[in-house]
Amino acid sequence: MLAWAVLSEEDAGEHWNSLILSLEDASPFHTFEFGQYYKALGWVPLYCACFDDDKHVVAMALCLTRTLFGRVVIGWCFGGPAGLLQTWQSLPETIAKARGVRHVYFRFRCDREALADDAAALKAAGWTKPNAPMGCNLTLVMDLAETEARLLAGYSKNWRRNLRRAQEKGLRIACNESEISLQLFEAYREMADFKNLGGLLEFDKLKRLSELAGETILLFVARDAEGRLLAFRCVLVLGSKAVDYLAATTVRGRQLHAAYLLLWEEIRALRARGITHHDLGGIDPDANPGVYRFKRDTGARQVSLLGEWECATSRPLRWGIDMAMWMRGVLRKVRRYFGERFRGQPPEG
Repeated sequence: MLAWAVLSEEDAGEHWNSLILSLEDASPFHTFEFGQYYKALGWVPLYCACFDDDKHVVAMALCLTRTLFGRVVIGWCFGGPAGLLQTWQSLPETIAKARGVRHVYFRFRCDREALADDAAALKAAGWTKPNAPMGCNLTLVMDLAETEARLLAGYSKNWRRNLRRAQEKGLRIACNESEISLQLFEAYREMADFKNLGGLLEFDKLKRLSELAGETILLFVARDAEGRLLAFRCVLVLGSKAVDYLAATTVRGRQLHAAYLLLWEEIRALRARGITHHDLGGIDPDANPGVYRFKRDTGARQVSLLGEWECATSRPLRWGIDMAMWMRGVLRKVRRYFGERFRGQPPEG
């Protein structure tokens, strides 16, 4: 018989990462440290593991939960649960029991490559595709097992030219510097203002990422000769896999093509760590064409993901959350539309 259990934080801290590595589809979003990052932001991470009769792990899920109106728990799982898909339908019940509530809304974004059989199995188990997805179910993946020469040969001519330009500027690349959260925030805010993004990342998120940077959370930064921060990239790592989580480039960094050198040096550092599977962090060719071209021109392979799925203990709860998410998306588009009209449309990229 298969049964889910919620590991204590102490047990998870000791065993979670080694257990999740036993599952082939484990994601860098599943690490113990990523759960602790969201805990620092006010979420309650549940480290859920499903065991068979022989106490072997067959599925795992890092469920990030929050209480809504004191009576309902909403849950979210980056990267989706890992392991035996047929067990996932019991996760809402497991969450409800662990949080002591009757009603749960749970959504995940599965980073497995999309397969018709998996989608059919999820539908048969009662999962549905949300009406208001939070992202596009596409990404680009690089095979870092290739030599540096072959990787560079796969880049577009323009990408290689911008990399050379950045290399000629004497920029410095560093990883996991301490006490740089304010610099990260200022860089992100400058990028958000330049690109007229609908919302601004909270300072606390960057502060917590900076504090937790280590073996599974890497922060790469690019600086000019005077030491000014030009760009940063946050990468999550688990085993031989890495996924880009967050990135920003200042206006000055764009002028110096800092993003090209930063990504290239990030790739070199990941290869040195034994990373072979590098997910460039999702793409949306329609909503963000400049970032899409930047990633596509590395020669990375485009992958369609199994994507977002949701389940709730009641239909009205699912419909209500869906409507709230839809309204959230509409408001963001409205803010961006009027920002573009009054401030001008920034250049792509």
